[in-house]
Amino acid sequence: MVIYLDILILVNLAVDAVLLWITAKVIRKDPPALRMLSALLLAVAYGTIVCMPEFSVALNIFFRIAAALLISLIAFGFPSFKGFLKNTAAFVVVTCAYTGVLLLLQQIPAFEDSIYVNNGQVYYDLPIPCVLLGIVVLCVLHLVVSRFLSKKSRISGLAQCTLTLCGKSVDFRCFADTGNFLKDAITGRPVVIVQADVLRKLVDIDSDGGFKYGEDSPMRTRVRLIPYRAADGSEGMLNAFRPDSFVCNGKKLKVLVAANTHRFDTDGSYEGIMPAVGA
Repeated sequence: MVIYLDILILVNLAVDAVLLWITAKVIRKDPPALRMLSALLLAVAYGTIVCMPEFSVALNIFFRIAAALLISLIAFGFPSFKGFLKNTAAFVVVTCAYTGVLLLLQQIPAFEDSIYVNNGQVYYDLPIPCVLLGIVVLCVLHLVVSRFLSKKSRISGLAQCTLTLCGKSVDFRCFADTGNFLKDAITGRPVVIVQADVLRKLVDIDSDGGFKYGEDSPMRTRVRLIPYRAADGSEGMLNAFRPDSFVCNGKKLKVLVAANTHRFDTDGSYEGIMPAVGA
């Protein structure tokens, strides 16, 4: 079969985007777009390079594992060693399932001359307009499914939350604001803003919302500065930290928690504001 480089790149672009999206849904993560794009470009480059030469079984396995580890690291980060292995395993399983389905289709006479699989990479002998149409269909499907899942699973209104830090916990109520899209640009975690008087039950906070801790405190590796822009156009930085756990309406969420020195609600119905994140 003659392999055309432009079709190969387009196929890899569409397929790898779908595989990364499926993996993100399986492991229940919403990585920043820049991470996903970087991982996608790496996956496309890898698939384009290894599609043509013949590798031994051992060498092919080595390259696939190395590529999967690097792609997983770029796309989903390194939450922990166990989490990293779980994310990588999910990506490998999704990729192998896709390849396995195509190998089965390749046994059907109607598809035998249209699908080429080498070193685990797939090439379709299709005209460019068909490949472009397939990419458009996949993009539309992705938008529709994402919007459906987002609307179906988002937390809204008042939510009961439990925050745990260094073995201590505090309960409070959060208002899930559908117009709040504050996230950490590096990890992609949503940021929950909590009144300082609530957080002082777990950590010392100064009058400006900064955290006070010793040199040996685990907080040293958990604190981040989060830039924000309010609806009135004002900008600034929030002091935030990564908690041991954050449970909202019985669901454990991965978030960052920022301190606010002012009260949100005069009647005390809630003590925190959070994005309407998926449950």
